[in-house]
Amino acid sequence: MLWRGFRFGMMLQLAVGPICLLTFMASASFGWASGEAVAIAATIVDALYIIVSASSVVVVIKKPEVQRKVKIFGAVILVLFGGYMVWQTTGGNIPHVAVAGTGAVDFFVEGIILTLSNPLTILFWGGVFAAQAAEYNMDQQAMKWFAGGCLLSTIVFLSLIAAAGVCVGQFLPSFVLLLLNGAVGVALIYFGMRLWR
Repeated sequence: MLWRGFRFGMMLQLAVGPICLLTFMASASFGWASGEAVAIAATIVDALYIIVSASSVVVVIKKPEVQRKVKIFGAVILVLFGGYMVWQTTGGNIPHVAVAGTGAVDFFVEGIILTLSNPLTILFWGGVFAAQAAEYNMDQQAMKWFAGGCLLSTIVFLSLIAAAGVCVGQFLPSFVLLLLNGAVGVALIYFGMRLWR
């Protein structure tokens, strides 16, 4: 069941999102530890969302009025982060999006905030587990192994993205890294605007 969860999770990782982009940008600009900090943060929040998706909280979030508020909150966070990144790029400052700096701890905090900014992920995980339980007649123990496989895929995939960022970052001139930072900012704004709809 762990392998099934891992394969399923890796398939989901192929849909590149804001966390993947932030991981790549952080490692390309500031080294592997910064990118890996985002990966660890995303895995922790995914674990939290998986736990929450198995609880009654999902029922509350399924209410349309609550969903709307949650989406607006997530959209605002993404747009603010994206806007800050674009502002840093156009201001000619060192490319970073960190709340208080450019270290691994700062990127860990950003990873937590950005991953938390999409609480509708709880609904997604709730749907995934309901579908998998029905299809494979999983008991509680099997569901735990499946969830573990999904989380393992998150950390493995994002760690590979961080490593790729380091490799690419060594060959890119600083102005390209600055443009990369701006591109990630624009992508975050785009994801936020999509969530707003």
